[in-house]
Amino acid sequence: MTGATSIRAMTYNIRQALGVDGQRRPDRILRILNEARADLIALQEVSDPTGQAVAGEPLRFYSRETGLLGIAAPTNGHGARPYGNVLLSKWPILESQAIDLTVSGREPRNAIRAILQRPNGRVRVIATHLGLSLGERRIQTNALATLVAEDLEIPTILLGDLNEWRGRSRRAWRFARLLETAEQPRSFPSRWPVLPLDQIWTRHHRGRSKVFALRTGEAGIASDHLPVIADIKLAAA
Repeated sequence: MTGATSIRAMTYNIRQALGVDGQRRPDRILRILNEARADLIALQEVSDPTGQAVAGEPLRFYSRETGLLGIAAPTNGHGARPYGNVLLSKWPILESQAIDLTVSGREPRNAIRAILQRPNGRVRVIATHLGLSLGERRIQTNALATLVAEDLEIPTILLGDLNEWRGRSRRAWRFARLLETAEQPRSFPSRWPVLPLDQIWTRHHRGRSKVFALRTGEAGIASDHLPVIADIKLAAA
């Protein structure tokens, strides 16, 4: 593989656009997304901003308002405000699928696996939101490692709310042997962040990635998580 392209990736648990001030404001989320100017964005806890449970509306809303292509993978399709994961991309989406990561007796979870066509080749993106218990995450991270191992030659970005802050546990993850990460910034809770729950991992990157939690503007109140952004140079594929 020769050459490399710069990619700005972003992961953000938007908490159904419910801010820490108790206001549900999708407009604040959109301002943060548009100001970040990311090439790809993984969103977690995305709900219908109209509150009317319209099928596909979260995807249409965030894709339309950002001008990005989108994939939706709902984890909870019931009730007045179904929600789940959304992946937004500036590049064409060659293929995508939702991978079920649900552990029996726990909240439904999934991952979006997508192949994107960037100017100098393909990139694989895996966007997810993992469970709250350690045993649950162990099963889910093993499944993610299996996804990564399907093709070790393609440049890969894995990102999302991984609900893990203990460094020892992160190093023990199977996918940690296949991917690399820079120092993960603290992103939760948004007003006084102490835990690095929201993370970005890569494979076949060139040079050191710059990873930071966005704390400017409305980021401190728009959700209980801060958005995390990585500027990455990925090899060609």
